Amino acid sequence: MSELIFQILGPKGFRGATLLINPEKPSGYFYNKEGIYLGKIGESDNVYITDQLSFLELEKGKKVSDDKIIYFTEKYKLTNTQMLDRANWVYAEGVGSVPFYYAYSMANSRKINSESKVYYYGMQEMQNKITVHLDKDSYLSGQGTSQNKANAAAFWKTRTSPELRNTSMISCISAVLLSVLYPDKDPTNGCTGWLGYPDSGHRGAFQIKFSGRYHIFRIVGKTYGVAPLKTIKDYEDETKNIK
Repeated sequence: MSELIFQILGPKGFRGATLLINPEKPSGYFYNKEGIYLGKIGESDNVYITDQLSFLELEKGKKVSDDKIIYFTEKYKLTNTQMLDRANWVYAEGVGSVPFYYAYSMANSRKINSESKVYYYGMQEMQNKITVHLDKDSYLSGQGTSQNKANAAAFWKTRTSPELRNTSMISCISAVLLSVLYPDKDPTNGCTGWLGYPDSGHRGAFQIKFSGRYHIFRIVGKTYGVAPLKTIKDYEDETKNIK
């Protein structure tokens, strides 16, 4: 962030003087747009997006130009913990398959809900024909009853050990970052949630099959007919320019 320049409008002898105020140095977690964790500076829970060379300069206490760093948390109000919660969920649901569909659905939900309500309305399952709201941290850490708990637990372990992340986990982080940075590139056309089924024929904006299940994306509360089926090739074509 550039230095802030204020003109002092005080007594006549001081008029025209300027005061330079240096903003606080970046403090938090650093990633590149591809989702690769670069390191941490300081103790805050902020997220910054930059490149490896710029991060090395920042580590040395040097400044980098504004076009080399995105003050992600400051601009978009999403902390590192919250960002990793979303990426954890993306990975739990799809193990790296179609991460942009999940990430953009979360980002769209956040436009109309608080961050906690994104999980309240989205993290549900049917138990004995009753809709049950799942506890976020139990689900994400793999302690819940979800069939995705092994996937969730695998990502959860990397939250304190980022060096253990595989390429699919990294792609989920990238999808979350880019879904916030580029809302106009949404490949879901505004979807705010999804459901998973072992069979086809359910209602929604669209559905896609992978890992033996059909994943139906939708705008929660909207009435649909049977969801048209998309392929992985469709997904790749729709998301190739998100970068």
